[in-house]
Amino acid sequence: MLGLALLGPAASSVLALTGAVYTSNSDGSIIDANHYDAKADVYLTGGPCNGGSHLAAGDYYFEVVQPAGGGDLLSTDAIGNRKFTVAANGFISSTTGTHTTHAVNCTPSVTGVTIQLIPFGDSANGEYKLQVATASSVEACAGFSALSTTFQFCQQADQKSDNFQVGEIQTTPPTNPPTNPPTNPPTNPPTNPPTTPPTTPPTTPPTAAPTESPAGSVAELTGTPGATPGHTPPNTAAAFDGSGPGSDSWRIMLIALAILLTVVLLFTPSGEARRR
Repeated sequence: MLGLALLGPAASSVLALTGAVYTSNSDGSIIDANHYDAKADVYLTGGPCNGGSHLAAGDYYFEVVQPAGGGDLLSTDAIGNRKFTVAANGFISSTTGTHTTHAVNCTPSVTGVTIQLIPFGDSANGEYKLQVATASSVEACAGFSALSTTFQFCQQADQKSDNFQVGEIQTTPPTNPPTNPPTNPPTNPPTNPPTTPPTTPPTTPPTAAPTESPAGSVAELTGTPGATPGHTPPNTAAAFDGSGPGSDSWRIMLIALAILLTVVLLFTPSGEARRR
Protein backbone atom coordinates (compact mmCIF):
# COMPACT_ATOMS: atom_id res chain seq x y z
CA MET A 1 0.00 0.00 0.00
CA LEU A 2 2.90 2.35 0.80
CA GLY A 3 4.41 1.63 -2.67
CA LEU A 4 1.12 2.40 -4.39
CA ALA A 5 0.84 5.65 -2.46
CA LEU A 6 4.29 6.70 -3.65
CA LEU A 7 3.54 5.82 -7.29
CA GLY A 8 0.13 7.49 -7.30
CA PRO A 9 1.24 11.13 -7.78
CA ALA A 10 3.79 10.14 -10.42
CA ALA A 11 1.19 8.21 -12.38
CA SER A 12 -1.31 11.09 -12.36
CA SER A 13 1.34 13.58 -13.56
CA VAL A 14 1.88 11.77 -16.84
CA LEU A 15 -1.78 11.60 -17.84
CA ALA A 16 -2.32 12.98 -21.36
CA LEU A 17 -3.87 16.43 -21.51
CA THR A 18 -7.20 16.17 -23.32
CA GLY A 19 -8.45 18.59 -25.91
CA ALA A 20 -6.27 21.06 -27.86
CA VAL A 21 -4.52 24.39 -27.42
CA TYR A 22 -5.53 27.39 -29.56
CA THR A 23 -4.28 30.92 -30.10
CA SER A 24 -6.90 33.42 -31.27
CA ASN A 25 -7.72 37.05 -31.84
CA SER A 26 -8.99 39.09 -28.90
CA ASP A 27 -12.60 37.82 -28.92
CA GLY A 28 -11.88 34.24 -29.93
CA SER A 29 -13.82 34.50 -33.20
CA ILE A 30 -10.71 33.62 -35.22
CA ILE A 31 -8.61 30.75 -33.94
CA ASP A 32 -5.24 29.44 -35.08
CA ALA A 33 -4.58 32.50 -37.21
CA ASN A 34 -0.93 31.42 -36.95
CA HIS A 35 0.27 34.90 -37.95
CA TYR A 36 -0.30 38.10 -35.98
CA ASP A 37 0.77 41.67 -36.63
CA ALA A 38 1.91 42.32 -33.04
CA LYS A 39 2.49 40.37 -29.83
CA ALA A 40 -0.42 42.20 -28.16
CA ASP A 41 -2.78 40.68 -30.78
CA VAL A 42 -2.25 37.10 -29.60
CA TYR A 43 -4.74 35.54 -27.11
CA LEU A 44 -5.37 32.12 -25.62
CA THR A 45 -8.83 30.55 -25.90
CA GLY A 46 -10.35 27.33 -24.60
CA GLY A 47 -11.54 26.23 -28.05
CA PRO A 48 -13.48 27.21 -31.17
CA CYS A 49 -16.94 28.73 -31.00
CA ASN A 50 -18.79 25.93 -32.80
CA GLY A 51 -17.70 22.45 -31.85
CA GLY A 52 -14.10 21.29 -32.08
CA SER A 53 -11.78 20.03 -29.41
CA HIS A 54 -11.77 21.99 -26.13
CA LEU A 55 -9.66 21.80 -23.02
CA ALA A 56 -11.14 19.67 -20.27
CA ALA A 57 -12.44 21.44 -17.17
CA GLY A 58 -9.68 22.17 -14.66
CA ASP A 59 -6.74 24.43 -13.79
CA TYR A 60 -3.82 25.15 -16.15
CA TYR A 61 -0.67 27.24 -16.62
CA PHE A 62 0.59 28.71 -19.87
CA GLU A 63 3.98 29.95 -21.09
CA VAL A 64 5.50 31.28 -24.34
CA VAL A 65 8.82 29.80 -25.49
CA GLN A 66 11.19 29.90 -28.45
CA PRO A 67 10.34 26.94 -30.74
CA ALA A 68 13.97 26.31 -31.75
CA GLY A 69 17.27 26.64 -29.92
CA GLY A 70 16.33 24.61 -26.87
CA GLY A 71 12.88 26.13 -26.32
CA ASP A 72 14.08 29.03 -24.16
CA LEU A 73 11.43 30.71 -22.00
CA LEU A 74 10.13 34.00 -23.44
CA SER A 75 7.34 34.78 -20.91
CA THR A 76 8.68 37.42 -18.51
CA ASP A 77 6.18 37.52 -15.65
CA ALA A 78 5.82 35.12 -12.72
CA ILE A 79 4.48 31.65 -13.43
CA GLY A 80 1.74 32.18 -10.81
CA ASN A 81 0.43 35.10 -12.90
CA ARG A 82 -0.27 32.71 -15.82
CA LYS A 83 -2.70 30.32 -14.15
CA PHE A 84 -6.26 29.98 -15.51
CA THR A 85 -9.38 27.84 -15.13
CA VAL A 86 -11.48 26.10 -17.82
CA ALA A 87 -15.20 25.62 -17.14
CA ALA A 88 -17.33 22.60 -17.96
CA ASN A 89 -18.35 24.11 -21.34
CA GLY A 90 -14.70 24.04 -22.52
CA PHE A 91 -14.14 27.82 -22.40
CA ILE A 92 -11.86 29.70 -20.02
CA SER A 93 -13.87 31.02 -17.11
CA SER A 94 -11.23 32.99 -15.15
CA THR A 95 -7.58 33.69 -14.41
CA THR A 96 -5.83 34.29 -11.11
CA GLY A 97 -3.29 36.61 -12.71
CA THR A 98 -3.35 40.12 -14.12
CA HIS A 99 -3.37 39.28 -17.84
CA THR A 100 -6.00 41.12 -19.88
CA THR A 101 -9.13 39.11 -20.70
CA HIS A 102 -11.80 39.59 -23.35
CA ALA A 103 -15.30 38.10 -23.63
CA VAL A 104 -15.67 35.37 -26.21
CA ASN A 105 -17.76 36.44 -29.22
CA CYS A 106 -19.63 33.39 -30.47
CA THR A 107 -22.99 32.78 -32.16
CA PRO A 108 -24.91 31.39 -30.36
CA SER A 109 -23.52 33.25 -27.36
CA VAL A 110 -21.37 31.35 -24.87
CA THR A 111 -19.87 32.20 -21.51
CA GLY A 112 -16.11 32.44 -21.60
CA VAL A 113 -13.07 34.70 -21.98
CA THR A 114 -9.80 34.83 -23.85
CA ILE A 115 -6.45 35.69 -22.17
CA GLN A 116 -3.81 38.00 -23.67
CA LEU A 117 -0.38 36.35 -23.74
CA ILE A 118 1.89 39.38 -23.23
CA PRO A 119 4.28 40.08 -21.66
CA PHE A 120 6.82 37.88 -23.48
CA GLY A 121 10.17 38.56 -25.13
CA ASP A 122 11.09 38.61 -28.82
CA SER A 123 11.82 35.44 -30.70
CA ALA A 124 15.07 35.13 -32.63
CA ASN A 125 13.22 34.35 -35.88
CA GLY A 126 9.68 35.70 -35.37
CA GLU A 127 8.26 32.28 -34.42
CA TYR A 128 6.75 31.46 -31.03
CA LYS A 129 5.26 28.49 -29.21
CA LEU A 130 2.37 28.66 -26.72
CA GLN A 131 2.51 25.81 -24.21
CA VAL A 132 -0.35 24.87 -21.83
CA ALA A 133 0.00 22.27 -19.05
CA THR A 134 -2.21 21.01 -16.27
CA ALA A 135 -1.63 22.90 -13.03
CA SER A 136 -1.04 19.74 -11.02
CA SER A 137 1.72 18.48 -13.34
CA VAL A 138 3.47 21.88 -13.40
CA GLU A 139 3.39 22.27 -9.64
CA ALA A 140 4.92 18.78 -9.35
CA CYS A 141 8.03 19.90 -11.29
CA ALA A 142 11.21 20.34 -9.23
CA GLY A 143 11.89 23.94 -8.21
CA PHE A 144 8.35 25.16 -8.87
CA SER A 145 7.58 28.57 -7.34
CA ALA A 146 4.53 30.65 -8.21
CA LEU A 147 6.68 33.78 -7.80
CA SER A 148 9.45 32.67 -10.19
CA THR A 149 9.83 34.55 -13.47
CA THR A 150 12.34 32.00 -14.81
CA PHE A 151 10.56 28.75 -13.99
CA GLN A 152 9.79 26.66 -17.09
CA PHE A 153 7.65 23.56 -17.55
CA CYS A 154 9.57 20.36 -16.92
CA GLN A 155 9.44 17.48 -19.40
CA GLN A 156 7.14 15.53 -17.08
CA ALA A 157 4.46 18.24 -17.21
CA ASP A 158 1.22 17.20 -18.96
CA GLN A 159 1.26 19.73 -21.79
CA LYS A 160 0.31 20.64 -25.35
CA SER A 161 1.38 23.49 -27.60
CA ASP A 162 0.48 25.72 -30.58
CA ASN A 163 2.98 27.61 -32.75
CA PHE A 164 2.40 31.10 -34.16
CA GLN A 165 4.26 33.97 -35.84
CA VAL A 166 4.40 37.69 -35.08
CA GLY A 167 5.42 40.48 -37.44
CA GLU A 168 6.76 40.01 -40.95
CA ILE A 169 6.80 36.43 -42.14
CA GLN A 170 10.37 35.16 -42.33
CA THR A 171 11.38 34.13 -45.82
CA THR A 172 14.17 31.72 -46.56
CA PRO A 173 16.94 33.40 -48.56
CA PRO A 174 18.09 31.64 -51.74
CA THR A 175 20.55 28.85 -50.98
CA ASN A 176 22.77 29.72 -53.91
CA PRO A 177 22.96 33.49 -54.32
CA PRO A 178 24.65 34.69 -57.50
CA THR A 179 28.41 34.69 -57.02
CA ASN A 180 29.03 37.59 -59.42
CA PRO A 181 26.25 40.10 -59.23
CA PRO A 182 25.98 42.23 -62.33
CA THR A 183 27.70 45.58 -62.05
CA ASN A 184 25.81 48.74 -62.81
CA PRO A 185 26.20 49.54 -66.51
CA PRO A 186 27.29 53.09 -67.28
CA THR A 187 24.27 55.36 -67.36
CA ASN A 188 25.88 57.85 -69.75
CA PRO A 189 27.24 56.30 -72.94
CA PRO A 190 30.40 57.91 -74.30
CA THR A 191 29.59 61.19 -76.01
CA ASN A 192 32.30 60.76 -78.64
CA PRO A 193 32.08 57.24 -80.01
CA PRO A 194 35.14 56.10 -81.91
CA THR A 195 34.99 57.06 -85.56
CA THR A 196 35.71 54.62 -88.33
CA PRO A 197 39.13 55.38 -89.82
CA PRO A 198 38.85 56.48 -93.46
CA THR A 199 39.68 53.88 -95.99
CA THR A 200 42.99 54.69 -97.72
CA PRO A 201 42.67 54.19 -101.46
CA PRO A 202 45.12 51.66 -102.78
CA THR A 203 48.30 53.21 -104.19
CA THR A 204 48.49 52.87 -107.93
CA PRO A 205 51.99 51.85 -108.95
CA PRO A 206 53.66 54.51 -111.13
CA THR A 207 53.33 53.90 -114.81
CA ALA A 208 56.68 53.41 -116.50
CA ALA A 209 57.46 56.23 -118.88
CA PRO A 210 57.74 55.09 -122.47
CA THR A 211 61.34 54.58 -123.50
CA GLU A 212 62.71 56.27 -126.63
CA SER A 213 62.77 54.18 -129.68
CA PRO A 214 66.16 52.92 -130.79
CA ALA A 215 65.88 54.93 -133.98
CA GLY A 216 66.08 58.19 -132.05
CA SER A 217 69.47 57.34 -130.47
CA VAL A 218 71.45 56.46 -133.61
CA ALA A 219 72.43 60.06 -134.30
CA GLU A 220 73.71 60.54 -130.69
CA LEU A 221 75.85 57.36 -130.84
CA THR A 222 77.37 58.20 -134.26
CA GLY A 223 78.26 61.72 -133.18
CA THR A 224 76.51 63.38 -136.08
CA PRO A 225 76.61 67.13 -135.28
CA GLY A 226 73.26 68.81 -134.85
CA ALA A 227 71.43 65.50 -134.96
CA THR A 228 68.40 65.74 -132.69
CA PRO A 229 65.39 63.48 -132.67
CA GLY A 230 62.83 64.57 -135.16
CA HIS A 231 65.23 66.89 -137.10
CA THR A 232 66.88 66.07 -140.44
CA PRO A 233 70.60 67.01 -140.51
CA PRO A 234 71.64 69.55 -143.11
CA ASN A 235 73.16 68.39 -146.40
CA THR A 236 76.87 68.92 -145.74
CA ALA A 237 77.95 67.46 -149.11
CA ALA A 238 76.31 70.26 -150.96
CA ALA A 239 78.19 72.80 -148.82
CA PHE A 240 81.62 71.30 -149.43
CA ASP A 241 81.32 70.82 -153.13
CA GLY A 242 80.83 74.53 -153.67
CA SER A 243 77.64 74.07 -155.55
CA GLY A 244 75.41 75.57 -152.86
CA PRO A 245 74.78 79.20 -152.15
CA GLY A 246 76.82 79.03 -148.89
CA SER A 247 80.07 77.67 -150.37
CA ASP A 248 81.99 80.97 -149.88
CA SER A 249 81.33 80.96 -146.14
CA TRP A 250 82.68 77.45 -145.80
CA ARG A 251 85.90 78.41 -147.62
CA ILE A 252 86.45 81.29 -145.23
CA MET A 253 85.92 78.98 -142.26
CA LEU A 254 88.43 76.45 -143.62
CA ILE A 255 91.07 79.14 -144.16
CA ALA A 256 90.52 80.44 -140.61
CA LEU A 257 90.95 76.94 -139.21
CA ALA A 258 94.16 76.46 -141.18
CA ILE A 259 95.61 79.72 -139.86
CA LEU A 260 94.63 78.74 -136.29
CA LEU A 261 96.36 75.36 -136.61
CA THR A 262 99.56 77.01 -137.98
CA VAL A 263 99.70 79.39 -135.02
CA VAL A 264 99.19 76.58 -132.56
CA LEU A 265 101.99 74.53 -134.11
CA LEU A 266 104.40 77.43 -134.09
CA PHE A 267 103.94 78.20 -130.38
CA THR A 268 103.75 74.67 -129.15
CA PRO A 269 107.23 73.44 -127.97
CA SER A 270 108.42 70.24 -129.46
CA GLY A 271 108.54 66.99 -127.53
CA GLU A 272 112.39 66.95 -127.41
CA ALA A 273 112.51 70.33 -125.72
CA ARG A 274 110.14 69.09 -122.99
CA ARG A 275 112.24 65.96 -122.41
CA ARG A 276 115.30 68.13 -121.83
